[in-house]
Amino acid sequence: MTSDPSATAGGTDPVEEDVASGDANARDASTHFHFKHRLFAVKGAHFAVSPATDEPVYNVTMGELKVSLTIPTLAAEFSLGADTDDGRLLRVVARSLRYVKQIRPGDSIPREILDGTSS
Repeated sequence: MTSDPSATAGGTDPVEEDVASGDANARDASTHFHFKHRLFAVKGAHFAVSPATDEPVYNVTMGELKVSLTIPTLAAEFSLGADTDDGRLLRVVARSLRYVKQIRPGDSIPREILDGTSS
């Protein structure tokens, strides 16, 4: 497996660290996309790769308006820094979209990301 440039320094992913810690709550959060910010509770919202730009986006429908926010824009506009739980999950979303076409908040994290096995 090639190294991932979005991995944290030291080579250990925060998701893997939480699972290794044995904390039951961390383990659940480490296997599912459980976001805390209320933006991620919008019905029908999901992450996918934009066909126009080939980058991960968060798709949200607000009334008749359909919005696609890139992950860096989402993180900046809603103060989801790299050191927050939601910020860490956003990095996992970006990597996970290599293996799945769509991710909804609450979905399980693909096995490829968690332990390298095929799902």
